[in-house]
Amino acid sequence: MTLRIVFRAGPGRYVAEGHWYAGSVTNGRGDLLNLHEPGVVRRLLDETAARDGLPAPPRETEMDGWPLFDALVSRGDRP
Repeated sequence: MTLRIVFRAGPGRYVAEGHWYAGSVTNGRGDLLNLHEPGVVRRLLDETAARDGLPAPPRETEMDGWPLFDALVSRGDRP
């Protein structure tokens, strides 16, 4: 099973490109997640599982990470 949680830059969605910590994503309103922190990855996986989004083996799945980002920061769920 492979799950790729992808964060693509767009309006109000920023991916670190030398401006913040490498591997960071932000909404530009002060909310930032560092994807290199194991606690953040764990929280993203937990949120995905709660949404029944984990792929069944041997599937390979890619999902948009921004709805997960919004869920984590809206409840203050950051390490």
